[in-house]
Amino acid sequence: MGCRGLLACPLRIQVRASNGEREHVMKAALWILAAAGALAAGVGFAQSGADVLKAKGCLNCHETDKKKVGPAFKDVAAKYKGDKGAASTLVAKLRDGKGHPKADASDTELKAAVGSVLSTK
Repeated sequence: MGCRGLLACPLRIQVRASNGEREHVMKAALWILAAAGALAAGVGFAQSGADVLKAKGCLNCHETDKKKVGPAFKDVAAKYKGDKGAASTLVAKLRDGKGHPKADASDTELKAAVGSVLSTK
């Protein structure tokens, strides 16, 4: 009797080796599977734009609906409304520190934060 689909078949690793070697191979396989699972789970834990804005201290100078030290997020969104290159322009300004203090964040974090700001209504 064969397998009837991917989920019906248990994972089987056949190794022709002594018990000690077999145990070593199985432990290595488990570590590889655990590492792959951790990497896959990491993708799901990406921070939202709002989380990045909070974590990176953006809210110290900006608010959603009123000017603080910097402009309100809704004003930034209004200024760049309809501009297809707005996100890349703002990410570059934040990354390079042009017209804004240089942000200590990855490109992924900057894109998420800028996306959140540009979606402010």
